[in-house]
Amino acid sequence: MVIGGAGSPDKAYRIMTGLPWFEDEQPNESIKNYTEQQIADSRWKVDYVLSHTCPLVYRPEKSLYTLSDQKTIDLSTERWLETLAANQQYERWYFGHYHDNQVYVDAEMLYDAIKLFGSEETLQKQGRPEYRKGEKVIFSANINGMEVDGYGAIQHVHAYGTKVMDREVTYDIYGVQSGGGGVKELFENIAESQLMSAVL
Repeated sequence: MVIGGAGSPDKAYRIMTGLPWFEDEQPNESIKNYTEQQIADSRWKVDYVLSHTCPLVYRPEKSLYTLSDQKTIDLSTERWLETLAANQQYERWYFGHYHDNQVYVDAEMLYDAIKLFGSEETLQKQGRPEYRKGEKVIFSANINGMEVDGYGAIQHVHAYGTKVMDREVTYDIYGVQSGGGGVKELFENIAESQLMSAVL
């Protein structure tokens, strides 16, 4: 089940500064009725729910939005979703809106993470690599079938993966291999999960 829309927490700021704001940003009664009919047709049971915002039960206490008074934010969509959540069965509820990543028992707030439905593991955090060009790192990777440990500086960040490793951010590292006699070389496509910062 896919459900769009949410009230902009910075609506007043957007209107005041001339930034885009859309009057129909939240589901109207027609959309709500249609959505409820689709859920009823599935006997109030779906595998996954994908929504922009979330039921109130999942709404984070600390909001990242600081441009407006939290008491003025229109939460009518969240209240409606709360009634849907209380009345239907679902395996997992995925949503965004709050610009963060957070895991709940049966839901997940996603911002820059990419996941397979139902998977516990993150495939990739798009566009937000943990390390930057020039940063010193220690790595342990399988290169040409051999386990290689080394140290070096990041030369290139493949923020959206590569042909070799398309499900995780990868890096090219110019450095030395442990026990390699101090000869510097380029280690390509090292996955983020195989790195740790060399700065203590």
